[in-house]
Amino acid sequence: MLYVAGFENTEKIAQGLKNMVNQFGEDTLEDTGRFISLMNDFIPEYEKERRLLKNVLTGGVLTAMRKEANQQMGITRARDLMANEMFLSDMAIEFVLVCFTYLLGWNYQSKLSQPQQPAAPAPQAAAPMRQQ
Repeated sequence: MLYVAGFENTEKIAQGLKNMVNQFGEDTLEDTGRFISLMNDFIPEYEKERRLLKNVLTGGVLTAMRKEANQQMGITRARDLMANEMFLSDMAIEFVLVCFTYLLGWNYQSKLSQPQQPAAPAPQAAAPMRQQ
């Protein structure tokens, strides 16, 4: 299960991006404008996350990741770009890395990932006591 603290819908967003690329092909990864356009259709309900992904896409983060021969180097390069040139928070960086590595089929475990906590069951009302 994919989850980054502060981004409750990480798994749905990453899966939406993966579905988009599966449906429209890997060429989508090379065309930032098309990727952003399709992303609006595949994850329309996640405005805040789409804005973040759009910024890192136009900043060349995904392109930089894909150019590296080594996956770990690609992740490191992306993290450096987002931290040093885009001034993103650690949570935002981890969210992007989780989404992009999932999209690319790379193995990555975020340092900010946590298992999603199941919703606490609603408290049950105590049964009325029977009078004898």
